[in-house]
Amino acid sequence: LCRDKNIKLIGIDFENFGLDAKLQDIVKGKLKPSQRDLENIKDILKKREEHHLKIIKKYINLSKKPIIILVGAWHLRKNSLLMKSLNNFKAIYPCDLRNRLLIRPIKNKKFVRYCEYIKNDKENKN
Repeated sequence: LCRDKNIKLIGIDFENFGLDAKLQDIVKGKLKPSQRDLENIKDILKKREEHHLKIIKKYINLSKKPIIILVGAWHLRKNSLLMKSLNNFKAIYPCDLRNRLLIRPIKNKKFVRYCEYIKNDKENKN
């Protein structure tokens, strides 16, 4: 579709999310993590967020047009690096009936809806 519509598509994540085979098995629930594994995962998550932000800022500065960024809902947590660092955007995210961000699957899909959050520093400064 992107080729047909001449839409530029850029990947922003690490290959395999930056996880080696062992860490992938831990994330899939096949292995129990050690404390060191948990620390490695935490470090990789931080590096991924920093990398995402770097690539997003690069392309925001290269384009005069708005850009669309697709990330997992986990990256849209209120205190995430992306949410704190980026300005002037609209985020559309899965939420529950109380408008709370969903970062895990829930059993009853009828309680999932989509919410939006708009951050516009120009408006917030006035």
